Amino acid sequence: MEKINILGIIPLLAGLAGAVLLLVLVFLLASNEMRKRKKQWTDESGSENRTEYGTKTDMRFENTVKDVPDAGSGNNAEEEPPVTECLFSGTSDPAGTAASSSAPVTDLMPSGGTPPQMTSAISTGVVQGIGARRDQQDSFAVSDSGDAAFYGEKGILAVVADGMGGLANGRDVSELVVRICMEEFQAKGAENISDRLMEIAGTVNDSANRMLQRMPERSGSTMVLALVRQGVLGFLTVGDSRIYLMRGGRLICLNRPHIYEEVLALEAVNGQRSLESVHRDIQREGLTSFIGAGRLKYLDRSTDGIVLTDGDKILLATDGIFGTLTQQQMEQALAYPAQEAASRLGEGVEAAAKAAQDNYTALIMEYHG
Repeated sequence: MEKINILGIIPLLAGLAGAVLLLVLVFLLASNEMRKRKKQWTDESGSENRTEYGTKTDMRFENTVKDVPDAGSGNNAEEEPPVTECLFSGTSDPAGTAASSSAPVTDLMPSGGTPPQMTSAISTGVVQGIGARRDQQDSFAVSDSGDAAFYGEKGILAVVADGMGGLANGRDVSELVVRICMEEFQAKGAENISDRLMEIAGTVNDSANRMLQRMPERSGSTMVLALVRQGVLGFLTVGDSRIYLMRGGRLICLNRPHIYEEVLALEAVNGQRSLESVHRDIQREGLTSFIGAGRLKYLDRSTDGIVLTDGDKILLATDGIFGTLTQQQMEQALAYPAQEAASRLGEGVEAAAKAAQDNYTALIMEYHG
């Protein structure tokens, strides 16, 4: 029997091994190229990046960098702050009991509370529902304007926050957002409305980041702030929740959404992709900036403020409202006084009966000049 030459087989085996390594290298390069389009989440401690998906139809999350004021100066996040006076605030309970779409303001208040008399300059309305979700991730609050001196000096602040429904602790973050907003609003701050809102945003984001550092799962929240002082509206938004101005029967959206579609649109304008690909991208609705993502990358704000006229309505809304109702439906509802308008928005959402209806919150401030 002829003996096998072992030494002669070694070059053949080496060649096969080289081919296998080449195939592995090609596969890794292709995988890396695919991953380049995914946004990576990096915490501020410099730990290894990891991509996060979840909430609002598999959102894209990216680490954010923005010159928002650092609010970590002396605030102790571990201490439980005192309860802040609000006109009303709330989220639905964890069991999923939503406020009725036609509920009056008093049904949305913490137990035992009654709304104080509002100043004649502002009336408010609110509606909130859980939709088809298991939990209520939306939170909201309006400052108490019953103190005429405080209202004259600081104005009235409204906030709506939409927690990340697909991520853990979304409700906790949105509740933190509205609580810190109300507490910070009571404190002494900048006289300029736009600067004051930036101070509040910095404190809120700093507090959310500190809270989330102690939690095993990542989360976050959108935020819409509206401050009316002496007939002037200032606003600041982060994420995809919206603020509208209703004037003369027309509803005008004042902010832009911080979503991946905006990045894709810019690429299309610059000739880097087709317009069709912008609408086809399955991650186009993913957030590119939100509270609790480290440093903020984007925010929208008014710089000089908007002078209000008699009858103007300011609508703060989560995507469960404007993602379900048409512009015309919203305008028709907002033709009514603040609370009735809010109730009609809620009724419209419920009537749509969407199988995957998101949580929804609409908060309306009506100005009487």
